[in-house]
Amino acid sequence: MNLYVLGGTITYRSSGWQMDYGDKEDEHGVTGNILRVLGAYYEWKHGHNNHLVLVGGQGFYEGIISPKIAQLMWKDLHSLGIPCEDMEMVNEGNTTLDQLKQVCSRQDEHVVMSNEWHLPRIELLARANNLTVELRSAEDTISRYAPHWKQIIDHYNTKLNLRLDSELRGIYACLCGNYQ
Repeated sequence: MNLYVLGGTITYRSSGWQMDYGDKEDEHGVTGNILRVLGAYYEWKHGHNNHLVLVGGQGFYEGIISPKIAQLMWKDLHSLGIPCEDMEMVNEGNTTLDQLKQVCSRQDEHVVMSNEWHLPRIELLARANNLTVELRSAEDTISRYAPHWKQIIDHYNTKLNLRLDSELRGIYACLCGNYQ
């Protein structure tokens, strides 16, 4: 079974481009998108998903064009020991809706992993666009298989208020029919 991992915010550090670890805030708050990568790793490691499909197009960071988000996730997962043949990149989709459409254009079961805070908007976008997906929380997966990460997850959760406000605005825009 394929597990689709949606791309998210990236950041530039002295060591190069990376997924957001949640230690930097943007105008929408922290994201902790590295948790999506870790959740996918633990799903793969424990044999629940033998093939990871990493979805994410061109990244942007402070107006700078970055590498493809799927490539950054692939790099992180490969460094954790996942072999190349167990991963696939879909280098398209710069928004959640674009990424969902990429996922649902495939002829298989659509199991999607993202952050817990992201799942309500994904579900609403899927319903509004007649897309069928099963959602998985990265935080729940990590907590189940790697409880030692709980402290880090709790740290993200305390910094999520601004991000949650942004998500609620996105949900409201979906409900009003003017989501972009």
